[in-house]
Amino acid sequence: SREECLRTGAMGESAGAVVTYASAYLCVGLNLGALNNDLLGYLRDTKLFGYPYAVRQLLLIFRQTTLNLQTTVENPTLLCGEAMDQECELKKVEGPARKMTKRDIDTHRLALCCFYNDWETAEMLIEALEEYIDENDVFVLRGHFRRCYMGLAGF
Repeated sequence: SREECLRTGAMGESAGAVVTYASAYLCVGLNLGALNNDLLGYLRDTKLFGYPYAVRQLLLIFRQTTLNLQTTVENPTLLCGEAMDQECELKKVEGPARKMTKRDIDTHRLALCCFYNDWETAEMLIEALEEYIDENDVFVLRGHFRRCYMGLAGF
């Protein structure tokens, strides 16, 4: 579990547990309020335990995705709101970290496009994500999440 990993200093495994939990939770359609509260706690942990910023960014992406699903926003397929602004987050990283952050933002935006029937934006995001279709993601369920929404939006 995440707690056991934190107690033993296995930060990578702990981050993996959180990403797996959040990805699965979004896929099964449970109450998003509980996930949002959990993500707030996990975000506090990233500061407390000194996680790399990339982990914090990924959790911010998950949190903004849940907020976009829970509240009325002007454009629900953009990750801009209470938790984060996608353009500001992209400016905080460069090189491979920027590329990974963009991939994760695009993946969550694609999921939101499926929920909100924004197929025009979905088409653009599928093209941006094509290069990652066969990528071996360090977080297995994150790759699965991406592929599921690429497949769903492709129909």
